[in-house]
Amino acid sequence: VFYTPFFSHPDPSVKHRSGFLFPRIISSNFLGAAIQPQYFWDINPQTNIIFNPIISTEKDPVYSAAFSKYFYRGELNASGTILQDSDNNNKSDKHNTRGNLFLYGRYELNDYWVADTDINYASDHTYLNDLNLPKKDDSWLTSRLRFQSFDNRNYAYVEGYYYDMLSYDLQNINKPYVMPIMGYEYI
Repeated sequence: VFYTPFFSHPDPSVKHRSGFLFPRIISSNFLGAAIQPQYFWDINPQTNIIFNPIISTEKDPVYSAAFSKYFYRGELNASGTILQDSDNNNKSDKHNTRGNLFLYGRYELNDYWVADTDINYASDHTYLNDLNLPKKDDSWLTSRLRFQSFDNRNYAYVEGYYYDMLSYDLQNINKPYVMPIMGYEYI
């Protein structure tokens, strides 16, 4: 009797199921050789989390996760990473803790008003590039909070912006804030 490995997966009638996803293999100058196992946790039909730490030969583990929640009138998506970096060149970071957060949320307050936010954060200007994360090539990260009203053909909005400079050339300039900007269109 010989044992043969097998692979199984749910049939198409199964909508969601917790379990391991195919791992990613990574190779970079910063991490060395690395593997990123991924576990999908189906909390309920509207909520799930993906745990996907990065285990590398050159650095401590990078803890990473992505969260999604869908509401009757909105959604929330967040992803982030955190790393205890022992040889971080960023002199202002005394604890050598580096990380990022990308968060997007949208919610319909009532039939006329919608609130949405887009928050983008990185602990230092090289972190996204070191880990080859989304938005690594951007000169700055833009975060915003916005309220919008739609009433027939009329439109109103109130929003604010915050910018986090990533480009080394832009580190010495003042970060602009836009708080608030408002507009109204009446037709």
